[in-house]
Amino acid sequence: GTLRAVDTAAGVTTWGLVGIVFLLALVFLRDTQQPSYALLYAVVVLLPVLMTRYAWPTHYLMAAPALVLAARRDWFARPVLILFLGTALFYAAHAKALEPIGQAGCLLIAAVVFVGLLLAGQRPRKRQREAILMRYRGGSLRTRFYRSLRLAHGGFERLASHFPKEGLIADLGAGAGLLAHVLVAESPERRVLAVDHSVQRARALRASARGLPIEVSDESMEGLVFPRCHGVALIDVLHYLPADDQRDLLARSAHALEPGGVLVLRDPDAHAGWRFRLTRLHERIATTSGWTQASLGRFRSVHGWAAQLEEQGLVAEIQPRRFLTPYADRTVIGRRP
Repeated sequence: GTLRAVDTAAGVTTWGLVGIVFLLALVFLRDTQQPSYALLYAVVVLLPVLMTRYAWPTHYLMAAPALVLAARRDWFARPVLILFLGTALFYAAHAKALEPIGQAGCLLIAAVVFVGLLLAGQRPRKRQREAILMRYRGGSLRTRFYRSLRLAHGGFERLASHFPKEGLIADLGAGAGLLAHVLVAESPERRVLAVDHSVQRARALRASARGLPIEVSDESMEGLVFPRCHGVALIDVLHYLPADDQRDLLARSAHALEPGGVLVLRDPDAHAGWRFRLTRLHERIATTSGWTQASLGRFRSVHGWAAQLEEQGLVAEIQPRRFLTPYADRTVIGRRP
């Protein structure tokens, strides 16, 4: 009876941990190109190593995708090097003279340091987000919560990585201006023209951007005279416009790009099945309730958006869907040859 109770408790604990990991995955594993994916993947795979002094290199073979992804990022280089050094020492300890190294748990120590450095590597980005949010003053509790949630999960760092590191970036339909802040935070050589038709949002953004290379305009995009720029951002904007206005805005945006310039477009993919239906329902609720001060226009498939960019003489590149997201948003990059 006692043994059965212990087995039952162990089973409940195991499945409880599985459930927690699954919930964490839903929150963090949204984009395989983000550091959070490599972090959580590596921690989960290496968790058995931390639960015993006997560490097997099999764990690191399983973690290879995370290591490859990690090695592509500057702040991951040191933990990856330490983990491989620990693995090398583990094998070297098979020689009799070096046995004490293996008995001391060199591989386990390397795994602990690896995970610790991964966690520490997340801090600069977290501090950057906190610094951005501190620039916004006032607003309701709902507004502050939404702004924090959107900054954490809106994929702005990934979007910013597609733009040149210097030059003028036009952020059209900038909203609260979170992308504008991320753009200049990640590269001070950038200048941003943030455009939003809402006078209230533009005023709040202008106040938050004091001392930064961010110029704010509340002029409507229909009448905006585009300066020559190195990048144009159209993030979650175009589906609020009719088809003719979409073409006009894309044409003017593409024409404003310098040679080698980049246009980054993110919008729902109308061919995304249930994800699109969910996204369209969300947009209808937001526009009807007044949370989003706009009306819905023309939705297109991701290939339709790519074709629109190609029509303007840009080379279009469709980005992968964000991992495990329930929404239909897709990103298309248009580059001026």
